[in-house]
Order: sequence, then C-alpha cells, then structure tokens
Amino acid sequence: MEPKPTFLPTATRSYAGISLHRLFFGPIFWVVYGYILYPYIQRFIEQDDMNPLGVSVTLLVSFLIMFHYFLRTTLENDKLTPFRKENLAEELNFKTAHYIKKTKPTTQDIFRAVLKSSRAKFIINEMGLTKKEVRDKLKPIKENINIIEWMTEAQELRQKLGEERVHGSILFFLCLKHIEPLKDLLNERNVSLEDVQKILQWEVLHWQASRQEHWLHPHKLVRSFGSLGRSWSMGYTHELDLVTTDISSSIRWKGKHMIVLHREEIDNMAKVLSRSEQSNVIIIGKNGVGKRTLVRNFTYALRMAEQKQGRNYTRVLLLKPEILLSGTEHPEAFLLKALGQAQQAGRFILIIEKLGMFMEESNANLRGVILQALQSTGINVIGIANAADYHSLIKNDSAFDGMFEKTFLDEASEEDTMAVLMEQFFKLEKQGVNITFKALKSIVELSQRYLGTSALPGKATGIMEDAILTAKAQKAKVVTEAIIRQTISQKAHMNVEEVTAGEKDKLIHLEDILKKKVIGQDHAIHLIVNALKRARLDIGSSKRPQGTFLFLGPTGVGKTETAKVLAEAYFGSVENIVRVDMNEYGNADSVYEIIGSPDPGKSHSEGFLTKKVQDNPASLILLDEIEKAHKNVLNVFLQILDEGHLIDGLGQKTDFRNTIIIATSNAGALLIRDYFKNTADQELTRTDFKKQLIDAILKEGLFSPEFVNRFDEVILYTPLTQEQTIKLAILMLDKFIHEFDQKKGIKIAMEKEAVIGLAERGYSVDFGAREMRRVITEVLQTYLADYLLNNEVKRGETITIKKENLEL
Repeated sequence: MEPKPTFLPTATRSYAGISLHRLFFGPIFWVVYGYILYPYIQRFIEQDDMNPLGVSVTLLVSFLIMFHYFLRTTLENDKLTPFRKENLAEELNFKTAHYIKKTKPTTQDIFRAVLKSSRAKFIINEMGLTKKEVRDKLKPIKENINIIEWMTEAQELRQKLGEERVHGSILFFLCLKHIEPLKDLLNERNVSLEDVQKILQWEVLHWQASRQEHWLHPHKLVRSFGSLGRSWSMGYTHELDLVTTDISSSIRWKGKHMIVLHREEIDNMAKVLSRSEQSNVIIIGKNGVGKRTLVRNFTYALRMAEQKQGRNYTRVLLLKPEILLSGTEHPEAFLLKALGQAQQAGRFILIIEKLGMFMEESNANLRGVILQALQSTGINVIGIANAADYHSLIKNDSAFDGMFEKTFLDEASEEDTMAVLMEQFFKLEKQGVNITFKALKSIVELSQRYLGTSALPGKATGIMEDAILTAKAQKAKVVTEAIIRQTISQKAHMNVEEVTAGEKDKLIHLEDILKKKVIGQDHAIHLIVNALKRARLDIGSSKRPQGTFLFLGPTGVGKTETAKVLAEAYFGSVENIVRVDMNEYGNADSVYEIIGSPDPGKSHSEGFLTKKVQDNPASLILLDEIEKAHKNVLNVFLQILDEGHLIDGLGQKTDFRNTIIIATSNAGALLIRDYFKNTADQELTRTDFKKQLIDAILKEGLFSPEFVNRFDEVILYTPLTQEQTIKLAILMLDKFIHEFDQKKGIKIAMEKEAVIGLAERGYSVDFGAREMRRVITEVLQTYLADYLLNNEVKRGETITIKKENLEL
C-alpha cells in the first residue's frame, strides 16, 4: 500500500539547503567569522605578522567555498532524488521552495512564489501582461486551496513537460486554471487556457535554450579547435574558397539545433548520399518551404554523427554560381580545379541552389563539368529547385533528372511553424525584442491565409522579421497582434487588421452605398452585403472565398455594374476586378489558359487566373456569361468555390480565400422577364420562382447541381421598371456631366423634361441599361458635339439642354 501523500516543506532537501545557507552565510555567522579572525587581525596590527591571518582567512574561505559547493550540488540541486517521494513539497524546485514554507500555504504564498519566479515572467510577458497587472489582480484574492490536490496536478504536469521539479510557471498555470478571478486575465487578453498550456511548453524550451554552454566547455573547444586543425590540414585552396562557401564550418560554431523539421527527409538524404552510385539528391519545394534549412539541418546531423563515431568530417560546400556566370574566363576549368582541391582535402558534398536556372544559364562546357560531377563516385551533389523550375527546366530532361533522388518538401504544419518562430524568437530576445504568444499565433494564421505565393515556415519568419522592424520604428517594446496585422496588410496589399470603428461604419452602410449606385436590385444587394459582413467578421467557413455569387438575369439589369461598384466599395478600387470573358473558354483545352499547362513548351505554361490572384490576393473575380464556358473549366471553378484554392499546371497552390467570385449568366432570362412582367398577378413567391428557375436551368444542362450549390447565393436580377429607368438615367447623366465638366471645364444643366424624355426613349425590357447607354450616346452626346461645333463655348460656361433640343 502506497503511503498517503503529504506536504511538509520543512522536511525537504531544499529546506535543509535554505536553512544551512541562511545559517552559514547569514549576518549572525559573519559576526562569528569576525570573532574568530579578530585575534589574528589584532596580532597583524600589533606585530605586523601576516602569516597567521593569511592562513586563517585562506582556511575560512576554502571552507565556505567547499560548503557552498556542497549546498549547490547536494541540497540545492533539483536533479537529485527527493528524501521522501510521498512528501509533495519535494516536488518544488529550490527557488520556489524559498517562498512556500507552510504546510498549509495560502493563495498569497503561491502568488509570491509566482511573482518572484523568472520562469513565470516568461508566461506573463507572452500573455501580453505586466507583473504589475498580475500583482494588482492577485492582491485581493484570499482563497483557500487544497495543496495536496494542487501539488498532485502540478506533479503530473511537470512529468508531461519533462521537467525535474515544479517551478513558478507551472504554479502560475494552475492559478489561471483554478482561481476564478484570474480567468478575467485570459478574457482581457483574448487568450485561452489551451494557449497558456502551449506557452508553458515553450517556456520549457526557452529555459533549455537559455542554458548556454560556457566558451571553455569541452564541446565548444572541440568545435573551435577541431575546425582550426582541419583548416591547417587542407593546405592552399584558392579556387575552392573563391567559388564555394563552407556551410559546415559555420555549423561547428553553433549550438544544438532545438527545432528540426523534416527529420524523415534528413534520414533519407543520409542514406542516398552514402551510396556508391547515384548518390545525388535534389530538394524540390515551394519558396519558403525550408529547402536551405533542410540542408543546414542535414549538415548538423551529419556533423553530430561523425563526431560521435570519431570519423573525419565531411565538408558541405555551397556553390557560388554568380562567380562562374559573371564572365569568368573558362569557368569550367575553374570549377574543375576547385572540385579537384575539394577531393584532395577529403569527403565533401556540393550544394547547387537554383539548379534549374544555373544549368539553363551555363554554357555547354560548364554543364559538362556538372554532369561529370554527378556521375562521379567521389562527389555528392545536393541540388535545390523550387517546384516551378523543377517542372519547367529539369523534369523535361529525363537523363539529367534521373541522376537525382528526389526529395519533395511539403509545407510545414502550423504547429511546426510555431516551433520555428519560437526558436527564432529565443535568438532575437537577446536584442531586447519581445513578442506575445498571440502575435506569434497570428503570424502563422494570417500569413497562411493572406500570403499565398510562398510556403510556411518561410513566409511566417519573414513577417516576424518585418514586424520587429515595424515595432522598433514605432518605438514599441512589444510586438503585438496589431503590429502583425499591420505588417501583413502591407505585404498582402489588403486590409487584414481588426475591424475598426470606421470600417464597422462602412460595413453597416455598405448596403446603402451600393443601392445608390445600382438601381432596382435592392434584394440582390441585400443578399450580397449580408454575405460579405459574415466573411469580414470571420463568421462561417474560413476555407472558402469571402463571397461567391451567381447572378441570373437578362442583359443590362446591373449584374456587371454591381461587381464594379462592389469592388470599389469593398476593395477600394475597380482595378481589383479580374474580368474573365467565359466566351473565350468554350473548349476543353482552354482550361490550361486558366490554370497553366504542365507542359513548359506550351504557350500557357503560366495560368492567367492563378497569376492574377497570386499577384493580388484581394480581388473580385468576375466570370462573365459563365454558361458559355466548357465543362472542364466549370470543374476548375467547382474546386475553387468548394475548397478556396486551386492547384495549377505546375503543381503550385493558389489561394482564393481572399477573393470575391461573381459569375453572371443570362440563363433563364426569358423566364425572369415573363415572371416580373406580371408580378401583380403571380401566385408564386419570389423564393418559389427562384427554385423553379434553377430547376429549369439544371434540366437544360447548362450547369450541374453541384456547381450551382457551391455558390453562397444565387441572385435574381429583375428587369427595370420605367420608374427605375428614370433613376438609372439620372445616375448615368450625373456621371457623364461630371466627367464632361472635368474634361472640358464646361457645365451642363438639363431640364427635368429632357431627363424624362431620355429615360423614356432609353427604356427597354430586353436590353435594360445598355439601351439607356446607347440612347445617351446617340442623342445627348451627338447634340453636344454639334453644339460645340456651332458655338464658341468657354471654360466655366454652362450649356442648358431642353427636351426640344434633343428632339425627343
């Protein structure tokens, strides 16, 4: 039967150490030491005899040093096993035990230990708090706690974290978890308890990273003098030093790699490079996926293995292609001599970055040297290429491609990216930079959402570096989520900051703004704005585009105009529209014009749409007359509407989650016109008619049910009434008159009857706004041209137009 757990702080190794330290190094004992030395000091003063005093001081200091060493290694050492395991007070580390000495400690005792802990400070900082804020929150709390239950939970948590003892950060986590008033701290900073648990795990890594080896540590000395010995043994290598950079030499000086991604790929590379034949590797992946980092981590793993086995070190040399391609005379001979020097010095691995481009730009002789190196059994080559270059420049040369074992790097997960960011933060911390956990988390989430052209973790680390520079420019001591959002907004050319009061007002009034510019389609505008409000406030799925709409209606009722007005109001400019005329995509092969061809020899190796969205992720994509597109093209958009991304012809992923997609169609135009012509006599509601219309379109085979159902809203655009046509005419005329004034400096005043006459002439159920635009051009603009030819009109003057002038 196991003994019942107790909590007795005075019966612990730490308490004995604290008591003895206080006894032998406290003020009372310094008086005792003075009393012991007093006779020797007096003798020195009276007889000028230094020997007894020197011997006494030496013995006393030696005793204190040895006793202090005994305390540090025996009683204050958290690594030693406790006196009694059932005594849960033994779980506390030495520093925490200083502040918890009662068998029934109060919450204030726990809080004191937390606030004095340098390790708990890490969590406080990462939550975006200060010690003062925490102290002010803790002061009034005087709750009783069950110390046995607390310490049992702390023990379990300590074991999960792989820690030797319970310290202040573990106790702070328990305080946040169990003491109700402290939960307000989490809510105030918008941090969950799961976030704090993750921060606690990072604190453990931070603590390990902060324990740096002393410069005289044997490991440091081996790395330092081992590299010097290697340099002396190599001799003179001028060409080699000029054309390569020794990565392995820099690895020697660096400490342990805490975070290593792609461990499986590293193991596979080691196996391939140890073969006697075909021992070359090519690393393929998107920009930012970590190809260079993989090489560095492989080099580090290789160095550690060789050091452990006592083998000679392998040099990892990065080729400098600019030296060979910048006009060097006979670059092939220069490279050949450098490789010969490397072979004489021992085993080496040659790294060639941007392999595809290097081979493309090299002359035939230089390419021959590289091919010779690839075929040699004494040289290992690691090539690096992004996915696009591999498919377009390397893969089509099957002989060259076959000389490499392929290592395809997938994008890092969000969890792995957080680990990389944390490790980088630990290094930057020495520069006085602090980044909250919430900010780091937002870097991963927002860069993945809004920066689609590169991969994690590279794009996330780039954002962190830029955010630090922004914070320093703003003289901010902490990099917050707001600074991260500001940085990503600048990088993505779109607003990803928290919804401000001004933007809330804009969203609230967006419907009114659109209704003023799009006449007669109030119901459609209402549905569109509701969908966009949900998207902007992150309500609903974040894996699809911000809004997807299918506009059904006859010609000239405002479908395209809605897209233009929406792009200007929501994205800030009509330049954000990517207009795709689907009449041009009516055959099966036209799908490659959208996504790009996998065959680099074809004209559409880069997709039109994917390139547009990669260049400007915040776009409104307008698919005009979608019913004219081939089914293969519709299937491409089916994936975009459903998954929010598209894999192009070269295997690259394009993110469509920040776009608005509007497809317009004239399908069912006659049914819509007939329905709204006799609205007063209709027994069907608008909703029932919409269902019937969609059924009719599906029966006609223009779209598949899956395609139609992928849109957020299918919106009916109704023919304009005569009253709405007058409003449309006023809108068009106002725009034309303003542009005429800006261009000519001449004002136009139109009488009401003239406006009504134009509206009546331009009214057409079949052609809508297009007929109105034609009438304004043929009647009004022609009249103005004749008037200016026959009259001398100066800038600043006004032309008054009456109905009879226009012969209406």
